[in-house]
Amino acid sequence: MARTKNGMLVSAGTLDQQNGDTTRMESIRRGKRVRHEHENHQSDSHSNDLENETRDMGENFCDKKTRGPTYMARVWVRRSRKEVEFNELGQAIGPNKSEYVEFIGTLVRNGKLVPLNMKDWHNVPKPLKSKLLELVKEKFCDAPNFEKHTMMNLAKSWRNWKNRVKKKYFDEKLSLEQNMRKRPDADDERVFPDQWKDFVLYWSSDAAKKISDKNKANRKKKTIDHITGKRSFAQVRENMKKELLTSQEVEYDDEITDDERDVDELRNDNEPTRMDLFAKCYTKNGETSNPDIADYLRKMKELVSGLPPGAKDTGPNDIFSQVAGQDKGGRVKMYGKGVTASIVYGDLPRQGKYSHTYMGNKNEFEAMKQRLDQQDKLIMEQSKQIQELIKMNKQRLAPEATKAVSVSSSHDHSISRRPSVSSSSMMPLRVGVKVSMRSLVESSKTVAIGYIRSLDPLKEVGQMRLGQNWCEVHINVGVEPEEKLLRPVYHFKTIGEVTGMTVAWPQYLVIMDA
Repeated sequence: MARTKNGMLVSAGTLDQQNGDTTRMESIRRGKRVRHEHENHQSDSHSNDLENETRDMGENFCDKKTRGPTYMARVWVRRSRKEVEFNELGQAIGPNKSEYVEFIGTLVRNGKLVPLNMKDWHNVPKPLKSKLLELVKEKFCDAPNFEKHTMMNLAKSWRNWKNRVKKKYFDEKLSLEQNMRKRPDADDERVFPDQWKDFVLYWSSDAAKKISDKNKANRKKKTIDHITGKRSFAQVRENMKKELLTSQEVEYDDEITDDERDVDELRNDNEPTRMDLFAKCYTKNGETSNPDIADYLRKMKELVSGLPPGAKDTGPNDIFSQVAGQDKGGRVKMYGKGVTASIVYGDLPRQGKYSHTYMGNKNEFEAMKQRLDQQDKLIMEQSKQIQELIKMNKQRLAPEATKAVSVSSSHDHSISRRPSVSSSSMMPLRVGVKVSMRSLVESSKTVAIGYIRSLDPLKEVGQMRLGQNWCEVHINVGVEPEEKLLRPVYHFKTIGEVTGMTVAWPQYLVIMDA
């Protein structure tokens, strides 16, 4: 056959329709047996090897019997087309995904359709790529993202095929001539002799050896491997989403009807995080014998325990990226091939290395905003409770005040020299002054002594803003250690546990000392 400068065969063979395709495969297999018989007359030693290793009907020549190459004959003879499901990220999922991907593999492993001796997928002519796409569309229904995902799978499957051929037949320890004399076509009819020679020439070059050494060095750095087998990360993620959705529906089954349930909202709220995907794809029920994977999981769990209430583990600066490293080259780890940062996180700013920092800060801000909204609701509820308690105290103290007015004048003179309320308590609070903290239930009881640290409503104490009519008090002495805090500080709940720390306390229950 004639060849172009880039090494491609000028007259690439095409596949006929269903019945013709089946006939061609049979003729290829018969041609292989004829070629074997012809080679037997050329070399006795080679003939003896073939006689010992030959298998019927296109099976591979190897030491043990195998099933042989995959031709997907059932797909070629099928007259109807199957539908392939794609997720929201444009990845193939569902029951027909495996057949779709395997069929693509049979196309690129055919030397008549895609020459093996092309240096790169970008060198494959566009008309040839279009022909491959049309062949796939003949067997599978077109859909959104179908062409993009199909071309991506064609490229990946072709690269994998080249790697398989090199690993099986190319020996770096042998000379160029020795590798040239090899006949992979005797073992696999999909490898053409003239393409094999160009293949050997390229892999024997210094440039190819340099690339190979670099790739080998990078591969040795990888210490963890997933255990999903043929299942893609996209399929694992879809299965996890369905499990989470099912559990959510069971939880709310008694509360709302099917008509009231927003399935899309439930699915979005139950999106598995990259940390969840990592645990699912790299461990078996959370257990692993790989120390690196175990160390990753341990660090992730530590970071989870430090998340503030209401925060979501999302974005490029999530817990997974903090442990496993930031994404590189536009690829988003744990999402599978074809998924970029812009698809998952939206449009990122074009500041290169600062984009991840920007998105991380943005997600932290959103989490903080959500937390502050929850705090505002809590503050409003507490303010209502405080107002009710004030009213109750006034009602309780009113009879005592009336009784005090009816006392004799002699007693009035003695009482006037003992003011019931200190004048300092009526003065406005100031930062730095010594104060007594009173009980919410019994306002006359002192529960702690300290000094005011802040009156700023926006100041955060225990991951919660102070809000109006509250102040930050540093406790020096806990008078009532068992007194409950009005707002928990982290996991502390009593005065005794926060002595030496700052707490939030209502201003009307904080009295300045004289």
